[in-house]
Amino acid sequence: MNIKLNKPFAANSAVDEFDVKQVKKALNRLGYYQPYEKTGITGIPDADVFSALKSFQKDQGLQATGTARPGDETVTKLSSEAGKKKSGKYIWRAVGDNKVRDSHAALDGTVRDLADSPDPGEEFNCRCWAEPIDENPYPDAIKPVYPELFLIPALRLGRIFKILREILKYSRKKDNYTDHAALRSNQRSASQKDIEEAIKTAKEAGNVITKTGKYGTPQKVYKGSNGLTVIEETQGRNAGKIITLWWN
Repeated sequence: MNIKLNKPFAANSAVDEFDVKQVKKALNRLGYYQPYEKTGITGIPDADVFSALKSFQKDQGLQATGTARPGDETVTKLSSEAGKKKSGKYIWRAVGDNKVRDSHAALDGTVRDLADSPDPGEEFNCRCWAEPIDENPYPDAIKPVYPELFLIPALRLGRIFKILREILKYSRKKDNYTDHAALRSNQRSASQKDIEEAIKTAKEAGNVITKTGKYGTPQKVYKGSNGLTVIEETQGRNAGKIITLWWN
């Protein structure tokens, strides 16, 4: 993917419509951006795309401004990362109105490989998007450590001990948290008050969407006005529990 911005990309400037579509598609492919389900990927800028860009910059070690300029380091890195061959699966999502192509409407809700063609949003004026499937929902889980691994110089024992302490600290978690959510709340400095505020404000603003999790279980995504996104599983063994969360 070769992204070429026509204008500076920032929330406080007049952005180019095509620029917005390019950035949204790239961030969506990388799992940072999910559009409003009733509009899909459009050229209209929204707060989420700038927040998503800021998160991408932070993860890539760039200055996390949520902005970009034609040809700058952010654009170069975004093009590079989005253009890499991906492995894994996603769910094709379409808006669902009468403007959706018949071929794309038929793909709506299907599970596809990231290597499949076309990509959602690739064809001209396509508003479809990819809903990521987290194939490793517990990336920070502790794996068995064997004695010979301690011979590897790059092994960061401090990191392992830190995670162990966090798991022990939250072993007596609240009933409405999974182990993973309790660990995430500590790592991301999200208090119970922050989580309650996120769910409350998301409901008040109508920023609650329903999605399907990796194992086919329905989930609710609360995007709080305090910048915290909370995922709650509504059916299955974790029904009614918060399974993960992050700051936008």
